[in-house]
Amino acid sequence: MTLLVGTAQVRCRVVAINRDVAALQPVSTPRVSHSEFEGRATIVFGHQGILVALKGSARWSDEGDLRFSVRDGVHLPQQRTASRLRIPLEVRVDDGPGRMIDVSTDGLSLEGSGFGEAGEIVELELDLPDHEPPLRCTGRIVRSTIERTAVRFVELPPADRERLDRFIFAVQRMLANGELEAG
Repeated sequence: MTLLVGTAQVRCRVVAINRDVAALQPVSTPRVSHSEFEGRATIVFGHQGILVALKGSARWSDEGDLRFSVRDGVHLPQQRTASRLRIPLEVRVDDGPGRMIDVSTDGLSLEGSGFGEAGEIVELELDLPDHEPPLRCTGRIVRSTIERTAVRFVELPPADRERLDRFIFAVQRMLANGELEAG
């Protein structure tokens, strides 16, 4: 795909998507400074033989990739509001052990059942491998089957949501770059 900002353009590939924000990695080095490559932007790409253009804004992230935010409301319908990262991690659920299957900024899935019934509130402690203290929050069980329990965060402070978002983007970027292998 091509990202256009003013008269500048650069070919990019998508390395992560979360809600209406895409993390882009330039395929070639932009011929303009980082500051000139921020602001109103358009992404152009082909889909099933049709040229698509999405208007939005671009900015460089602290992680060194471009973040494109859609502003005109054009998007593909999704069931989920946040992309999920499949990652098996240990988690504490009401002071007991659990194993997380996947996580998003909206919630997580736990391996197995026995954590409670739909509608019940649970206390969670996620020890993300990001060299910060465990993330503690409250969640509501959405559904529970023998294989998995889905939990939606109900009290996740904005700073913790941003931390989780940074972690998800970082892992998705490493997977896209081949630094990690999906397991």
